[in-house]
Amino acid sequence: MSAARGPTRIQAATGSFGSLPNVIAGSGGTGVLVENAGINSLIDGNTIGDDNAPANGGDGVNLAGSQASVTNNTIDHNTKAGVRIGGVSANQNVVTGNRIGLSDSDSGAGNGDEGVRIENDASSDTIGGPAELDANTVSENGDTGIFA
Repeated sequence: MSAARGPTRIQAATGSFGSLPNVIAGSGGTGVLVENAGINSLIDGNTIGDDNAPANGGDGVNLAGSQASVTNNTIDHNTKAGVRIGGVSANQNVVTGNRIGLSDSDSGAGNGDEGVRIENDASSDTIGGPAELDANTVSENGDTGIFA
């Protein structure tokens, strides 16, 4: 997907058969990139990386902007980190309720590097939260589960 340049919604479709996730896989680089101007973006209910498709060649989700929400996604089978948050503009992002490193079928496809990586002056970002549904499942990744 191309970089978000303003508030963007990448959200699963809901219809008479329930939620139908977007499947974001097989890109040569990052699956979803939210750049500096991507304030208040929502990435919700998607499959980012997939056991049945070529891996994304970079991170599953890369947040270089602020105030983005990454919720209720399955993020696995990416060459680099499942979720990367980095840069001086990367602040107040929220990552909750995701399966990072496990597919929907609980297979351990994992991500090549960390499940979640926070780096390069990112600040005030939240991974998980106080409610049970806020918890992320982070497992089967090639490096650290959560690196900060």
